[in-house]
Parts: sequence; C-alpha cells; structure tokens
Amino acid sequence: MKLVVVGHHGGNYLAKTHEAFRRGLQQVLNATLYGEGYPGYTPAWDSFPRILEGLATDGPAEVVLTHVRHAHRLEDMTFLYPGLDEIECLKVVPISDFWNMTDRFQAEFPVWLEAHDLVALSYYPQLPQLYQGTPWQERFRTVLPTFDPACFNDWGLPKIWDVGHIGSGVLDGDPFYPERQAIREQLLRHPELSCLWRPHPGWGDHPPDHPQVGRGFSRLINQCRFFICTGGRYNLPLARYFEVMASGTVLLAIEPEGGADLHLEDGVNYVRITPEDVLDKLDYYRARPERCAEIAAAGYRTAMRYHSCQARALDFHDVITSLQRRASPEGYLVDVAVDGWQEAVDTYLRTFRPRDPVGLLIPVASLQPGAPTVDDLQLTLLQLARHHGLETMPEVVALEHSGEVLDELRRFHRVVPLPSSGTWDHLESPLGRRLATTRRLQLAGR
Repeated sequence: MKLVVVGHHGGNYLAKTHEAFRRGLQQVLNATLYGEGYPGYTPAWDSFPRILEGLATDGPAEVVLTHVRHAHRLEDMTFLYPGLDEIECLKVVPISDFWNMTDRFQAEFPVWLEAHDLVALSYYPQLPQLYQGTPWQERFRTVLPTFDPACFNDWGLPKIWDVGHIGSGVLDGDPFYPERQAIREQLLRHPELSCLWRPHPGWGDHPPDHPQVGRGFSRLINQCRFFICTGGRYNLPLARYFEVMASGTVLLAIEPEGGADLHLEDGVNYVRITPEDVLDKLDYYRARPERCAEIAAAGYRTAMRYHSCQARALDFHDVITSLQRRASPEGYLVDVAVDGWQEAVDTYLRTFRPRDPVGLLIPVASLQPGAPTVDDLQLTLLQLARHHGLETMPEVVALEHSGEVLDELRRFHRVVPLPSSGTWDHLESPLGRRLATTRRLQLAGR
C-alpha cells in the first residue's frame, strides 16, 4: 500500500495520539509523512496534486490520509492545501471531536464527505453509529486512538501516590466531564488517600520536557498505584485509557463505549468504577497489592498488543482492505517470494482474506543475510494474525531447518522444517498433513 499522510508535524501538541498514529503508520505501513516539520517538506509544493507528483518517485499514492480543520460551521472545514478533489485515490480524513460537527450539522456532514469523495476515520465508534443504517454508513469507519510506546511506557518508578486523577473537568468543572468532578468529590472524603491532582496544562503546543505532557505525563502515571480515567458525556474510549495501561499502573475507569471491543476486562486488566463505588473499589484493591500487580501487568500487555501505534496501524490497514478487498480462495498456503518480500506481503494483505488460512512458507533464501530480518518476519506474522483474526500466531513453515534467523524465529513461533526436496508427506503433524493437500498461492514483488 502506497500511503501518504499530509499534515503539519504535531509532536509538541498536548494530545499525543495524533502524532503517535502517524508514527505507527510510518513504521508498520511505510507511510510517507509530508508537511511542515517533516523531512522533505517543500513549501513550493502548494497543492495536493503537486505534493503527490513530488512524492511519486516510487509509484503513485493509493491512499491519502489528511487532516481537515474541525470547525463549528461546515463552510469553515477546510484542508491544508487545495486540490484534494483533483486527486484520484482513496482519501481518508481522521475525525476526533466529532460532536463539533454532529451537534451542528449532522445531516449535512455526510453530504460534505460525499461531495469530496472522502471516508471519515473516526477515533470513536459513536460517529459511525450515528449513520448506521443510512445511505452514508460506508463513508464512516472507526480506528481507535492510540499511543506511542516510546512516549508512554512502564518506567519502573517508585509509587508515590495512591491514586492519580488529572484532566479537564477534575479541578475546573468542565461540563463535558461532569463525572470527573463527582469522582474527585468522593476521593476528598477519604483522607487516608494520597492523591495526585494537577491543573490542566492547556490545549496547544508544549515543550518536549513538560512534566505533565507526553513522556512526563506517563512518568506521573507510573508513580501512581491507581489512575482514574473517564470518557465524558459521550463515554469516549479516549487515548488516556491506553496511555494509563501502558504506563504500568492499575487503570480505574468508567467503562467506555465498546469496552469489550477494546479488550477491557474488569478485574483482569483494569478495574471498572462509577462515581458511586470508586471508594469501595479503591479500598478493596489497596488491600490486595499482589492482585493489583497482576492487573497492571495484564493492562500493560493489553495496551501493547492491541492499542500501541504499531497495532493501530494494522487496524488502519484492515479498514483500508475492507474498502479495497476482492474475492479470494477459501484456503491456501501463502508462499512469499524472496525478491520483493515486503511488496509481496503488502499485496497479500491488500488483496486476500481467506476464511481458512494455513501458514506462511518462507523460502530458505529469505533467511540469508540481506533478506528479511527476524523483526521483518515477526511483523509479517503479526500482520497475518491480525488480518485473519487469529487468536494465535500463524505457524511458520521453512524449506530447510537452518540459518540463524530461523533459529531465532523458533524462540517465538512453531517452525515446521521441510527438506529442500519440497515434499510434504513426511511431516508428522496435523499442519504437515494438511499442507500436503493445500493449494499454494505464490506472491512476488514486481
């Protein structure tokens, strides 16, 4: 997939999820990031056609993701550059604060998308739900907010506070988050609790070393035994949920919209609360530190597996393939040629979704120096697992049982060796017997 992301670099902006999403797209899907603040930015490229022309050295863009200026009036929703309507490819706009549009021009918004031939990529499931069952429903998709593990992680800091409760509405009474002030009032009734409060740092840009933004914020979270998160009047699955889990503390949260789809399990990887029972839950779990350690560890794993910017890039890929997919055979072995490895994998993920996936055939030459690395193969397996909705990683089949890369891969995945003769019959395993009668689809780069 040739993906171009057009927008100003937002690394210093308060909300880190936007730039994290772009970073994931760049790392996993090899997206080109273009705009002020990114390498290669050229001010003379002053329109979408000119930008794509300048970036077309390795082929034309298949997908363009560009931000639209959110506004309170439809006519004020504009793009960074003119000429978006002139380009011929799939065009996607991420939407975060959807209520700015739907509270004011809900009926007109999908017509506007249609006029510009755009797909709205909503951070929250509530927006597509508004148009479910309407002629416009195919114009809306959901890709949840995300975080960058380089910014939010478990820093191993000592726990200083019992509970952290920071955000708009906690101290300032923001009507968008009435539940946050209600929770704070409950916490104030418990004098034994040491609570971390901070005023909201303000929307806009902040320096990288700000103690309450980005990595500094993650470090504050990491120093709390519990951290509270809520989703406001729309019960949004904010990036904050995943940032807290990634920062190595126990997430106490009002369950957001679609909690099960977010892989949230009460008492397993987070603790579900309400303003009414938050003190009871805190008393219960404070008395069980070992249980808390298990929940925090499970929350960390959940965040990294399902909600990191790398995982979110795969979610984005699924959305794109749902728009582009063609018919496919029911089951086959994916045989990826050595030359053009990543292009071949991209072709497979873009084109095929068999209902009965089998495995990945790795030619032995792919495991030699200069070919895909262990990290490349790990990413391919993760892509295959997510692509097919598998609970476990696909099994790996290699033509020969040799090579350092293959040995390293066997630490994490099952590898079924096959002699260079290429016969399947001798394999004494259910997978081996199945491979003997399985069709093989060969993919190769151009």
